[in-house]
Amino acid sequence: MKSLIFLFAALTLVAIGFVSRRPPDAFTEIAPNPELEIRQQSDFPPKLSALQNEVIIPSDDMRRASNDSMSRVASAMTPKIRQMMVDGLMRSREPRYKKIFDEWKLDSETASKVLEVVRVRETKIKEEFQKFYSIGVKGREDFFENYAMEKNVADIEIRLLLGDDRFEKFSRLESQMVAELQAGGQRILTSD
Repeated sequence: MKSLIFLFAALTLVAIGFVSRRPPDAFTEIAPNPELEIRQQSDFPPKLSALQNEVIIPSDDMRRASNDSMSRVASAMTPKIRQMMVDGLMRSREPRYKKIFDEWKLDSETASKVLEVVRVRETKIKEEFQKFYSIGVKGREDFFENYAMEKNVADIEIRLLLGDDRFEKFSRLESQMVAELQAGGQRILTSD
């Protein structure tokens, strides 16, 4: 069960990283540009060719396959599974959070409040992610708008609790942990 939770968490972060690098129109038809040759291709993700003379966008079949796959993941992300994902994420991160809190000699009440803000943020993000996956690629913009809102609200709360300098260090630590989890998820997905 732990590996299933880790896999869902890793897939969540890999997918966020994957779709966040897409230009806003990556999953929509692109208006003709005389300087670019546009063609349908089943290669996914869409990318600019090495010569940058054509934009490759996914075919309708590829969009349907992506939506079907996303729908299956969404249906598996029950509230209990989402909660288990958040619990697993918090268990894996808390030692590193506590280490930095100890270095700062942060009082336990403030540390608990920060951890609760992180837990609430991650719970809401998992809910948004599940909604996005249930809608498919057309829900991408709404997902990122809601994701950014949840992250910004949490960042404000954490900044108020920690102060500017500590918040910047905390943010770097979180970015590092996200990058490590994404790298681990990519290794799982690409291993033979």
